[in-house]
Amino acid sequence: MHDQSAHRFARCSRPCLPSPYVRICHFWPSPATTPGVFRPVKMHSVFEIGIFVRREALDHDLHPPQAIHIEINVNNDDADVVAQTIFQLVEEICEYFKDDQNAHSSIFDTPEKRLLVAQKIYNGMKRVKVLPDYVDDNTETLVDILTNPDFCISDICKLRRVEITDVPNLIVNYLMVYSDFPDARDPEIYDGKSLQVGYRLETHQSITASDIRFQQSVHYQSAREAGECHMYHVCDLEYHDVDIVPFAEQITVLLFETINNSVLDFHNYNHPQAGEFTADREFAKGLLGVAQHVFANTVWPGGCISNASLGASVGLNWKMPVVQHDVKRLLWNK
Repeated sequence: MHDQSAHRFARCSRPCLPSPYVRICHFWPSPATTPGVFRPVKMHSVFEIGIFVRREALDHDLHPPQAIHIEINVNNDDADVVAQTIFQLVEEICEYFKDDQNAHSSIFDTPEKRLLVAQKIYNGMKRVKVLPDYVDDNTETLVDILTNPDFCISDICKLRRVEITDVPNLIVNYLMVYSDFPDARDPEIYDGKSLQVGYRLETHQSITASDIRFQQSVHYQSAREAGECHMYHVCDLEYHDVDIVPFAEQITVLLFETINNSVLDFHNYNHPQAGEFTADREFAKGLLGVAQHVFANTVWPGGCISNASLGASVGLNWKMPVVQHDVKRLLWNK
């Protein structure tokens, strides 16, 4: 672990590395990408992806590469708890996977690049406004809510709700908050991501209303029991940051500790998917341990598992986003 005092978000002041122009997809480049170089890469010994480096048509891209200027200020200890926690999570997750040669990714291979990833995730959370854009003096953001040490799930629910007509032109990491259960239990939360968040809300509603698909999903079992469900933005990323989307989702899964207890406690080795679920458990427990170590350092209160004051004690995520199969294909179909 690097000295944490040596790594804090800082103002831009000197040139560093150009914005990575990498597209990640399953087995083969997306048809939307232009000719370049394809190189298959193994990730976490779980699935194979393709790193497709674009060489042509960069001058015509909607998001042309821009110079990035970073300086790590070793004396900058006044970063808020959200910024410190995100950066330390990025560092510690990379440390967790450092001995796995199959997990290597060039976007995390220097402190400056890891800082840039953390900054993008933090900025994505600051992009989430509490009130609609048309409200005058609309400056309060999700980060303002989360820097209050006493924040709870009802504060998250003050954010503007996603509607099925929403087309924000961003990649959205969201929380689904399920409440009003017949047994009066606390709200339960699910963390997800989507390129088309309004449409994604509609599909969640359709799957919940159906009694056919995802019968074994802890998420949809709770969704069908809840009397109310609302979706909220928690991190908004630009399209050209698609390569960090799984990592951003992993960060918010850990910040809010939305890992379901069933995966953490899985021990049914006679289950037909026992091998897969055992691997899910080990990844979930390992990453949760990393997160709780970081929380102790930064005094982040935690989420469903660690924060008794959150008002939501059950998370509904099973798979860990950084090791989920076919992330790019799933994203572009959501």
